[in-house]
Amino acid sequence: MRQSGIAIVLLFVLMSTQLLGQASEQRLTAKQAVSMDYFATVSTLILYDDFTDPKRRIAFEETWEEVKRLLEEIENQVSLSVFDSDLSVFNALEPGQRMSIREHTANITAISKEMWEESQGLYDPSVFPLVDLWGFSPRFHGHSWKPTQPYDRDFKDGKTPPPDEANIQSLKALVDFGRIKLSSQGQKHYLTKEMPNIVINGTAIKAQIDYGGIAKGYAADRVIDLLRSKGYQYGYFICGDSSISVMRHPENGGFELGIGSPRGGHKPFMYTSFESAALSSSGDYNDFYTVDGVIYCHLINPLSGFPINMPEENQLQSGIATVALLGQNAAKNDALSTMLCVMGFEAALDYANRNFKDQPYVFVLFQQGRNTYEVVTNLRPDQYRMVDSHFVPRSTLDAQGKVTYTGDLFAQGEDSAMMP
Repeated sequence: MRQSGIAIVLLFVLMSTQLLGQASEQRLTAKQAVSMDYFATVSTLILYDDFTDPKRRIAFEETWEEVKRLLEEIENQVSLSVFDSDLSVFNALEPGQRMSIREHTANITAISKEMWEESQGLYDPSVFPLVDLWGFSPRFHGHSWKPTQPYDRDFKDGKTPPPDEANIQSLKALVDFGRIKLSSQGQKHYLTKEMPNIVINGTAIKAQIDYGGIAKGYAADRVIDLLRSKGYQYGYFICGDSSISVMRHPENGGFELGIGSPRGGHKPFMYTSFESAALSSSGDYNDFYTVDGVIYCHLINPLSGFPINMPEENQLQSGIATVALLGQNAAKNDALSTMLCVMGFEAALDYANRNFKDQPYVFVLFQQGRNTYEVVTNLRPDQYRMVDSHFVPRSTLDAQGKVTYTGDLFAQGEDSAMMP
């Protein structure tokens, strides 16, 4: 059964509470604006201000219109659902061709290049042909899907057989973000496609890229930049179900955040508080289908060509259901959380222990057939509270900030072949 759109990150705020601003003794209240017009998801803006002043109410509405224009600009440049976006046009290019791109596309490409290098290829926007092969590209999300590619299989009752191994290996040849070249001349930016086509059953297949794993985080970062440029100090912006950027709460600084269950709904299983930061999440919950009890999800390992968490033969499926990562940059958090999911838990925890001493994170681990989940985090016990008994903390934190796994789903100290 195919499912999508489970909200993994939920912000819990008491919207009706009137708050007293510390500096000016103004009565600050929360005002909300919501849109479903961008990135095929829900965008939510919450700001606190003295809305008893008519000028501040007008300013809020004008700011919301600017936010929507910004979201539209970003979507029109990088969304594959927009036929003339920069990425849609680029994906149609032949090998060796170059095209001019706009500012947001150039910015997101530069960030993606940085994260591709940091992850040693585990985050790779050029994995898109494999995403399409497994049935997770935008063309599969409507009700009018028809076979258009030589590797397409029949979907029946929301199920499909896995792709042929030969097609997986063929399309892996298109995965190399290093052969997508970003260049600039003055104020102009260009993308060049250096990857040759491959041929499957007589049909040429082109290299393609997709920034769906980073664009919403980038949008959240840019919205917060816009809000701060207008003098707003208190509030937050949510882009979809995986990216939140937060300023401050006018009363106590931090907002209480609930991280939702990756299975069977979005009720939070734990809460934590933070301010002036961005939180992103990735996992196998957002877009997946199940065949013979095995979850096939939209996160594809660029090195293997398979979805994450694939079980060994005659073994129960287990792995990372969710990674939630807190930091200062939502776009980079988006890429890093995807990378951690692809790495597998043992390598991901090792990477986190080496690189995230001061950056909070949460792993949610699952095993097929279990009705409980293991939670691994570098948050101290006094920094979070659990509210669902199906989610059980399975880690310890020492004085140096190193996390030790104490659960039984994974062998402690097991090496991984894919550890940056």
